[in-house]
Amino acid sequence: MLASERYFCRVKRLILQGGERFATVVDAAGVPAYYPTALAIARRSRGVSSETMAAQAADLVHIGLWARRENIDINARLEAGDYFGPVEIDTLAEACGVSTTALRRLISPRVAEIRRGLAFTSADLVTSQQKSRRLTTALRYFEFVGQMSEVRLAKKSPELSERVLARQEMVALIATYRPKVRSSRVRGVIKAEELARVATFVATGSPAAIWADDAVVKRNWAIVTLLITCGILQGEARQLKPEDIDLGACELRVERRHDDPDDERVYEPNAKTFDRIVPLSPNTSQILEDNLLGPGSDAAERRGAPFLFLSHDKRTFGTPISARTVQRIVRDVGLHLGLEGLTPHHLRHGWIQELANWSIKSGIDAAEFERFANHLGGWSYVSRMAADYRADHLTEEAYKAGIMIQEMRS
Repeated sequence: MLASERYFCRVKRLILQGGERFATVVDAAGVPAYYPTALAIARRSRGVSSETMAAQAADLVHIGLWARRENIDINARLEAGDYFGPVEIDTLAEACGVSTTALRRLISPRVAEIRRGLAFTSADLVTSQQKSRRLTTALRYFEFVGQMSEVRLAKKSPELSERVLARQEMVALIATYRPKVRSSRVRGVIKAEELARVATFVATGSPAAIWADDAVVKRNWAIVTLLITCGILQGEARQLKPEDIDLGACELRVERRHDDPDDERVYEPNAKTFDRIVPLSPNTSQILEDNLLGPGSDAAERRGAPFLFLSHDKRTFGTPISARTVQRIVRDVGLHLGLEGLTPHHLRHGWIQELANWSIKSGIDAAEFERFANHLGGWSYVSRMAADYRADHLTEEAYKAGIMIQEMRS
């Protein structure tokens, strides 16, 4: 077994004492790999979530497969200051653009040579976003190990200067291979009028037209209503607890609860936004109450899980729901309305779009809109997210007005 094969073996997720989630690379013996774990700890101290660490660890396992293919001992090369050149980085970029399964097939001794030599198909390719992330991980890892090795050299020595320059050149070259990634606001876009249809259905439609079981209907409808009327993220919804809902005041409290010891999920939901209090409409409060005091209470009694949204599946009844469950619920709504690929994040887009529309029609000052929209959305006060949505809608309205004028003239 090659050194890289032993070292970059697989990803390991851990729940530490106190509920902290951690993810790293382990070697063939199941021992945390030194450099990947040191990098994960360094990034964890800066507030990086366990999900991001898990993605980084998966990228490093993938990069280890590239090293096996090229017969490279990554750590030995970086420790010696023998940094990677243009040809090797070119092969790295190629490897980062294909799936891990395809790369394993390419280097597996159990696959016939004639099969290993076949060209990759379109099904083997990954998105530009994933390729860019892998190259960023490679860049970050190579620089991290290189810098740790350079500490051993005498300060201001010619060898140190040469190694620092060579490392910087390698990092800069890797950066040039990262594909440009479109903004998340334009990936998988669903038009505003279609999102408005979803909002209308949530306000006036019947969930019984989608789901049959009464308990599932009440839970799913509470989730969908919360996502589109309050604009919270699916991870924030999944970590809500009953005490976060003040039905009397019609308020919802969103809190960051990383590493919650009460949460038994390895894939713990992580709120990426700031803590905040979100107002609830009387209708939304009623829908939440119907779930909370009905099927939600029954499910909570089964296992004592302290969360608002729990599973009603026979096998997992009473356990906190997963991200996949929320995605399936929203997808069901989309399919009912003839919208393929509807996701929880689209509902957040629908919420901010409706908020922007309201502010424009109400003549709300742009700065005032930005202030309260950033607060309700959990963005920082210096974020441009809310302002960008408002500008998008002003541009869209101007475009529509221009078309109307043109039609009047013709």
